[in-house]
Amino acid sequence: MPATGGRVCVVTDSTSDISPREAGALGVAVVPLHVIFGQRAYLDGVDLIPSQFYQMLGTADALPRTEPPHPEEIYNLYMRLAAAGASGIVSLHISSRLSATVAAALEAAKHVPSSLPVTVIDSGQVSIGLLPAVRFAAQMAQVGAPVEAIEAAVGDVISHTRLFFLVDTLEYLQRGGRIGRAQRMLGTLLDAKPILTIQEGEVAPVETVRPRQRAFGRLEELVRGLGPVRELYVGQTSDDLGQHLSADVRRFYDGPLHRGWIGATVGTHMGMGVGVAAIVPR
Repeated sequence: MPATGGRVCVVTDSTSDISPREAGALGVAVVPLHVIFGQRAYLDGVDLIPSQFYQMLGTADALPRTEPPHPEEIYNLYMRLAAAGASGIVSLHISSRLSATVAAALEAAKHVPSSLPVTVIDSGQVSIGLLPAVRFAAQMAQVGAPVEAIEAAVGDVISHTRLFFLVDTLEYLQRGGRIGRAQRMLGTLLDAKPILTIQEGEVAPVETVRPRQRAFGRLEELVRGLGPVRELYVGQTSDDLGQHLSADVRRFYDGPLHRGWIGATVGTHMGMGVGVAAIVPR
């Protein structure tokens, strides 16, 4: 449990793909989503770490599925933070068009005593597209910023963050019902690799790259096209892929580069062989 010191506490969910080490350092409380393989349920990031998940995914007879946290789970977390001395809570979550996590957080917040203000934010983002806002909110909370100031700043970060997914296949998104506007790309992927983004809170197509080998170069061009970059995040489903993306980025960007794993919840709906770049322009 984060040490609150009487300050506002930031809560996020495991789809933000914040590492346990960074969450601990920033004082961020993470509520896990549920990942179900067959008859067994796991807590994303708690008893199912990314490397273990992708190993299981590669040999599974049937695809896993995910469930949002129950309102009771989020309520219990809020109350533990209250008992630890939190003066307020900013609860920042995956897009409500991709998960019912925001709805669960809103339901939980209804039952928290009015003495503890809870602000639930629908980020409209997912994975490392959510992470810049979580990090910034936590940094503000650490210096004693009030809920209202954190909420306003988070909204600004979210509005400027761009996210690109480079995926091997749309099969996982289609089966999981999260394909959104990328539906139009189905049937066009022969010797091609899709690049996706999040637009108005749902998965949307950017373009289909042919041949597949050109996809990394095209992703680099898209990032360059955003202009000067303040921060850049790389998400991976394998070390090799993360190294490849990071090396491409370093050809034109020498600023802060954050690299981490795409967790089990997002991996369930994106599959293996996925690279992600989240960009915060200057």
